[in-house]
Amino acid sequence: MSKYCYIDVDNNVIASSTVERSLEEAQAVNPAIVAIIENAPDEVVVKGENAAILYFHRLDHGDGTAIEDYVEIPFLDDYKAAKIETIDARTEELTNLGFTHTNGETVKLSLTNTHLIIYLGLARMNDMGLVTWPVPYATIEGEEYLISDAADLDSIIAQGGAALMYIRVGGVQLRSAIRAATTKAEIDAIHDNRQPQ
Repeated sequence: MSKYCYIDVDNNVIASSTVERSLEEAQAVNPAIVAIIENAPDEVVVKGENAAILYFHRLDHGDGTAIEDYVEIPFLDDYKAAKIETIDARTEELTNLGFTHTNGETVKLSLTNTHLIIYLGLARMNDMGLVTWPVPYATIEGEEYLISDAADLDSIIAQGGAALMYIRVGGVQLRSAIRAATTKAEIDAIHDNRQPQ
């Protein structure tokens, strides 16, 4: 028995049937239909706009015109990629938010690579006796913060390093868990609970 799939302009399968209808008849029911695939295989097809899920229509489950005629199958590769994109975006967001440093006052300092290099470079310069304390530095908000001494700088480096490890290692662990998942339910159970530092 043949199956006919009716697709929209984006190649989404928006209807299917075991009964042959002309394109005009199909468009009278749904004007979004632009083409018909004849002798469509009774295999996995995308139905609707949800690219994360594929639907499998078996001919013994109706004629394929209702969503109830389909069984959901996780489209895992694309679903994993989309989930990993959100993890990566959160990693970037948290990095850009910086970290909280307290030394008499509480300020937000940057975690970007440029600022990390500056922190480490300042420490190296201090080791060489080239730093006069305090050293003015800009917070995330653009306010001035005075790094009071070498101990304060060491604290910034330690706190910043711990914050960055929390953010990046957490992202790597989440990505690994998503890649290892074998079902959509397992992927959905993975939550990014990382908080700003």
